Amino acid sequence: DRTKIRNIHVGTEHHIFHLHAHQWLFAPLDSGSNYLDAQAIGPGSSFTYEIAWGGGNRNKTAGDSIFHCHFYPHFAQGMWELWRVHDTFERGTLIKIV
Repeated sequence: DRTKIRNIHVGTEHHIFHLHAHQWLFAPLDSGSNYLDAQAIGPGSSFTYEIAWGGGNRNKTAGDSIFHCHFYPHFAQGMWELWRVHDTFERGTLIKIV
């Protein structure tokens, strides 16, 4: 599935967002742009990661992919999370719009 992650930094320290098993183009509209799996982000800035080939990446990797700050003290203090990619369709909750 097509995936975008929007990262908005409202803190006071620098971080390096690193996502395992997936990549994105630094500039999605530039065909010559580099593929990245880590992006520096500073206070007051933001970045939108348009995941290349969608969840599971080109290899269709199902399962959990960790993303975290690449600065070890931040990672060790809990600045990490898992992104779960399913290999089967899950309908989810239908929301009735009124």
